[in-house]
Formats: sequence, structure tokens, C-alpha cells
Amino acid sequence: MAAIDRLHRLQMMMMIGMMMMMVMMMMKMMMMMVMMMMIGMMMMMTMMMMMIGMMMMI
Repeated sequence: MAAIDRLHRLQMMMMIGMMMMMVMMMMKMMMMMVMMMMIGMMMMMTMMMMMIGMMMMI
């Protein structure tokens, strides 16, 4: 019985580990998305500024 119990515990640990890995991956993906969004927003802002600048020039 002890061996079975140990195996079960190992399985549980593995499951928890997998869950943690999944969460970490999700977090990383979210961070990447946020970073991309931020960069995109900055690019848009710079473009807008440039457009406004051109308008002012003309």
C-alpha cells in the first residue's frame, strides 16, 4: 500500500507541476501581449505626433 500511496503522491506532484508550468506560460504570454500592445500604442502615438507635426509645418 505504501508504494501505491507514494506513486499517487508523485502523480499529484507532477499534476501540480504541470499546472504551475501552464500558469507560468500563460503569464509569460500575457506579459508578451501587454508588451506588444504597449509598443503598438507608443508607435501609434509617435505616428500621431508626426502627423500633427507635419500638419503644423504645412
